[in-house]
Amino acid sequence: MRLTNSAPASGLPGVVIDGAEGTPRGTNRTQLCVLSPLGVRTATVDGSPTGVGTLPELRGVDRHCMFVDLPPGRTRTVQLNLLGTLGAGVPYLLQWTGQPTLGPDSVRITVTADRTTVDGGRIAAVRRPDAAADRLFRVVPDVYDRPTDT
Repeated sequence: MRLTNSAPASGLPGVVIDGAEGTPRGTNRTQLCVLSPLGVRTATVDGSPTGVGTLPELRGVDRHCMFVDLPPGRTRTVQLNLLGTLGAGVPYLLQWTGQPTLGPDSVRITVTADRTTVDGGRIAAVRRPDAAADRLFRVVPDVYDRPTDT
């Protein structure tokens, strides 16, 4: 996923654009969390490995979190590779929980799986929902070319 900070580095009061200690003015520190029954294989920010903290959230679901510093005017790319096995025809439910923002926002969701983790199948899903809206995607490997919205 790509995260963009369109805040300026100057021109606004410090209470608005001062970032976390040690970061340039206008920097946004985002705590990005993904809840999943799958474990984390790797996580990267702009291609560099990053740490992920994992805690149990609900029965069978863990919360995987990382901090991402977004300097003003920058876009950073975050990739989280999950580890687990899905059987062909067994749905994976992906819940996007929207966040309120000051301006229009969008999100693009792509789910892929290598052949060894989906019993020889693949998963592919691309949607562009309004980022502030909650959406549930039902992704079924090896059954549909596209996921169905539920």
